[in-house]
Amino acid sequence: MSEPNIAISPPDEGTSRRSSTYFKLSDIPGSLNSTVLLREDNYTEWSTNIRNLLQEKQKIGFIDGSVPKPLTNPDLALWIATNCIIVGWILKAIDPKVRSTVAYTNDPCKLWESLRRRFDVNNRIRVHELKAMISSCRQEGQSVKDYFGRLSKLWEELQSYKSTPDCSCYAAKYIEKEKEDERVHQFLMGLHRNGFGSIRLSIISQDPLQDLNKVYSLVIEEEQRFQAAKSKELKPEQVQQHVRPQRKDMYCSHCESRGHDTEKCYAIHGYPESWHERQKNKPPKGRGRHGTRAARSGKSIISQERVDVSQKSYHTSLNLQTVQHPESTSHHGGTSDLNRFPIKMEAKGGNGGIKWDDGANHEGVSQIYIREGRGGIESIKFDYVKHAQPIAGQIHGGLGQSFTEWFDLNYTYEHEYLKSVKCFFDEGTIQGLVIKTNLRSSTHMGCILGTTFKLKVKNKKIIGFHGSSDKNLYSLGAYFAPLSPPGNLNY
Repeated sequence: MSEPNIAISPPDEGTSRRSSTYFKLSDIPGSLNSTVLLREDNYTEWSTNIRNLLQEKQKIGFIDGSVPKPLTNPDLALWIATNCIIVGWILKAIDPKVRSTVAYTNDPCKLWESLRRRFDVNNRIRVHELKAMISSCRQEGQSVKDYFGRLSKLWEELQSYKSTPDCSCYAAKYIEKEKEDERVHQFLMGLHRNGFGSIRLSIISQDPLQDLNKVYSLVIEEEQRFQAAKSKELKPEQVQQHVRPQRKDMYCSHCESRGHDTEKCYAIHGYPESWHERQKNKPPKGRGRHGTRAARSGKSIISQERVDVSQKSYHTSLNLQTVQHPESTSHHGGTSDLNRFPIKMEAKGGNGGIKWDDGANHEGVSQIYIREGRGGIESIKFDYVKHAQPIAGQIHGGLGQSFTEWFDLNYTYEHEYLKSVKCFFDEGTIQGLVIKTNLRSSTHMGCILGTTFKLKVKNKKIIGFHGSSDKNLYSLGAYFAPLSPPGNLNY
């Protein structure tokens, strides 16, 4: 049985004509449940929502003037009562701070027009802002669901500003399909390039493109597969490898010696004064006139100048070799120091910005983050590995509070390490990167633009970075270390 009406329909003709003035018991001032409150900057969204709700209740004529004021009762009394309730609905849908500034009237048509003149300002600037926000909208570390929701809200608001009437001719479905294809491309362009490169290529290769909802479901499935692979738990025996080893089992990948690790390596952190005293008073070992095992094996004796790194940074000591030609590994006679100590490759690219240096006191790289901008890479961040644990690095560059792309290395499960970085350079800034590990290569991070150079040394891994940056990343160099011997993998 239908709900009773506040006003009883008279038995004469005109009942259907006056049906919009009759209310059900549920039609009280608080019953118009608007999810959008009117503020200073959302009139278009708010007015669209209110019009839809009034249309549902067949009361739209009271705000557009299509229901005139009757001259006599009982219609006049019903019309006045209806006006008061609709005014209550509208006022309830206004933010309290804005509502206090609205002049009261019991005529919803006058109230509606007053709000329109006050808040419906020129929307051209807002439309331009929305189009710019849509074109630059990126996932930026969000889940696909959150990113799609943010982009959908921008689409909806932009659509609310369009005044083009709906088309019902034979071309309507083609126009709608073209609009949806544009949204599919916008959605795919904002996804992380590193994680969704393959699914993006698969989708855009289809002709015609699938609808937006189907594309969204495919991307969600890809995200779920990626997260499942990333969250694999370590086996018990692998967890045991993360326990700090006893001193006798420690191995330093920096100087290739046992009994300590890189955390306590004097060649990195500097030799204490007591060490020099012990070396002076220490009797020579071995046989022959040279008196040392190193001399007998052809290795050069570490000089006082080499070990006295406590007086100078290890970056400038002889323990840290500097190379200009990344592919060169030639040396003269015996075992080269290039095989024992980290190698610093000079930064390449532009000359601008402030120099920064993450150092070589790491076992490897765990993650690489970049923020892409119009002028190239705006900021970059490297996370490292130390004692098989991730270490957060510093952000280098300008607008680096959120990142558009990143690359993860599976250093715990697959013993993945970084072999090389290919850089794209143009107009004084680094535009993009391609990461290569011992297991795989990344998709392009950033833009493929300009000339290229590569940070790579044969048979070595990258353990640190240095370069220069300011508002953008201008140059990039790297530190390289020997690969760990079999059975003594650091990660």
